[in-house]
Amino acid sequence: MNTYLSLLKSTYHFDEIQSNTYQKGNRNWLDMKYHHSLRVLETGRELMRQEPFFAGLSPLMRQALESAFLLHDIGRAFEFDERGVKIPRFIHGAEGMHYLKTVMPLNLNNVTDVMLLSALLLHDQMDDLLLTDTPQHHAKFYLISQEAQQSLIALYQSFLQLDKLEKELVLACCHMVKDADVLTNLKVFDTLFPYSKVVVTPDVSASVLGAIQNKKYVNYQDVKTLPDSGLVYFGWMYHFYFNVTRKIALSLHLPERIKDHILNQLQQIPSADNVAIAQVQSYYVQAIDNLYSLSQH
Repeated sequence: MNTYLSLLKSTYHFDEIQSNTYQKGNRNWLDMKYHHSLRVLETGRELMRQEPFFAGLSPLMRQALESAFLLHDIGRAFEFDERGVKIPRFIHGAEGMHYLKTVMPLNLNNVTDVMLLSALLLHDQMDDLLLTDTPQHHAKFYLISQEAQQSLIALYQSFLQLDKLEKELVLACCHMVKDADVLTNLKVFDTLFPYSKVVVTPDVSASVLGAIQNKKYVNYQDVKTLPDSGLVYFGWMYHFYFNVTRKIALSLHLPERIKDHILNQLQQIPSADNVAIAQVQSYYVQAIDNLYSLSQH
């Protein structure tokens, strides 16, 4: 773990940023992602303690899973160019997987190393890739660098060599990393979405409302209005893989806090009438009821 923490610090230029000697890239972004990674590790450990599936995890796999929590976003370090401008359509999970495979002596014949690399890959836009017949046919495959494509193919081929139980274990660990990442983000939901980029009205987009009513994931590109920007988080919570994650989110009253935050924002709009706000509130109440229903399964 200490080796991976040192790698995370050096990749994110943590010491340079703290000493004000870092002169290139987006220093605020790197500092934020470093501390986010530490919080994901903390959240992941909490989930592991409460999820029975991980009670019998071997010490080596447990250590690898904790490393995956810590390193899941390491590809974010390369998401901005030296001017601090974000690189468009950057798939940080795949690029982070390739980077880790390049800088660390990992063995693709070792199930723990396959899990570690898979967790980095699958948490970002490619969560179904290991279940496809051919990774080259995945919609996002050609958005990543050619070097990362080769690393991805090698990882995919190693995954295919695992037996059924090993594959199930790898995928469960990958799901846990994604759950921990999303839950950590939800704990600071009010800092995530760029509210300045949405229309400040009490309207809810039809596509977002349809997704919420059907307990489905909400795509960011469908988010157009202020109420949409809160409902997107309910889509995240619907798609937690482990029910314990959903129960923790409910115990923290995250759905109610998101609802109250959005309603408070709407009430500050001079043109928003009470009928429209009440309609938005009803959508949020329905979304919360859906979550409590899912948590009982």
